[in-house]
Amino acid sequence: MMTLSGKHLSSRTMQILKTLYDKGNPRSVRIVEIKQDQLAKELGISRQALNAHLKKLREAGYIKTGRGFIEILDEGAKILGASMNPSLILVKVAPKMRSRIYKEILNYPVIKAFRVAGDMDLVILVEEGLLGEMLQKLASIEGVESTKSYITIQVLK
Repeated sequence: MMTLSGKHLSSRTMQILKTLYDKGNPRSVRIVEIKQDQLAKELGISRQALNAHLKKLREAGYIKTGRGFIEILDEGAKILGASMNPSLILVKVAPKMRSRIYKEILNYPVIKAFRVAGDMDLVILVEEGLLGEMLQKLASIEGVESTKSYITIQVLK
């Protein structure tokens, strides 16, 4: 039983929240576009049981549901140890290696990756908890000349 601010969640309810989080598209919010019948089938439980767990998660303020989607809220991410504030990594790449590195970045757990003009060649948004892992991966890529990283502290707009 997991407790956060007096909210008790069973291991099955936590498993459902984790599955939704993993299936979500990372953005400033994490939205899973899935029908409840399909999610229940993937989890190996009845739709009625899934609805009971989703109700607990909604009441706890961890998710919001709508027709065909489930949104993981900030509190839901926090209970999983994740942060909804992204980190930014600016990457300088050797000119002859750019195409290969841009393709390779697509295989990494990034929120977004932007090719940019200026002092750096690439801007990558990652979840704060993945910053260290991503920096290690970048350091091992031939052609990555340098990185600068920034952790966001507040969304202004």
